Formats: sequence, C-alpha cells, structure tokens
Amino acid sequence: MDLWTIQMAQWRVARDLKIPLLDTTIKSGDRVFAPSWDIVEQVKEGTLSQLAYTELYTQLMRDSYRVNQLRWIEVCQMPVVAISCYCPDGDFCHRHVLAEMFKRVCQHQKITFTLKGELTKRHRPELGEG
Repeated sequence: MDLWTIQMAQWRVARDLKIPLLDTTIKSGDRVFAPSWDIVEQVKEGTLSQLAYTELYTQLMRDSYRVNQLRWIEVCQMPVVAISCYCPDGDFCHRHVLAEMFKRVCQHQKITFTLKGELTKRHRPELGEG
C-alpha cells in the first residue's frame, strides 16, 4: 500500500494522478475513519489540545478497527490511496494520525506499506488547472 495524505481542496491532484481518494471526514466521508462531531467541535472551539485529540481519535479508531476490521483491511489492500480531510497542509490533522494507524495495520497484516507524504499541486502533472 502506498498511502498519501491530501487536503480535500487538492482532490484534482489525486484525480489527475489516478490515485483513489478516501474522504475521512465526519461531514462527508467514510465514518469508519472519521473523527466524531464532538472531537471536531472541540478542536474548532480551541478546547482540545493536539495531544488530547490524538488520544481520543486513536481510541476511536481502535474501536473502529475492532468493529470494522474488514473495511480497514480492504483499504490496506489498495495499491495506492490518498486519505483526505479539510485541514490545510502543514496543520495538525487526524489524517496524519490515521496514516500511522494504517501503517500498523499493514504491518500486522504483513502488507507492504509506504507513507508517500502529502499530495499537493507540486505532484500534479502538467495537465493544466482543469
């Protein structure tokens, strides 16, 4: 599995490179991998630290894995995927925590894993801005 992270606003980059996009937001995405509304609201209000967010989200994803193990493995078996959310590149974001969790699941399942980094416009082929 080659795993990229990407800001949702950059979805055209993934499309142009033919990299499947996995929306991991609570608003519009696959809820198996999304943070809860409560966590998102606390972050927006500034009442939840990065450490507390990471701890809460990690526990939420551990629970998700127990209940949705087949979905986790299905994603891990994809040759390449970009996990996305709305947070800007460079900001603290759950997609980076999730990437590390996918790494651990792949290791446990003996699936080759490569974290490719943040997919941005600089990766986009010369196809114009379409």
